[in-house]
Amino acid sequence: DRKRAIRQLRALEAGGKEIRLAVELKEPWQSLISTILSARTREDKTIDISNNLYKNYKSIKELANADLGDVEGMIRG
Repeated sequence: DRKRAIRQLRALEAGGKEIRLAVELKEPWQSLISTILSARTREDKTIDISNNLYKNYKSIKELANADLGDVEGMIRG
């Protein structure tokens, strides 16, 4: 309902964190991975994990060739 939507928007504004949408990501593979992560983690964690992954792996090929333990470590924190 309208009142609930307004409360949610106010809560987002009060959070002070920048909200990033998947459509803002540079590459389709980044959107896919962020979407998968968001189904399993809180949104703030998804953004942090995604930023870390994309900083360390500039392409899907780099990520695919990465050590699985390293990637799991980034995801699990």
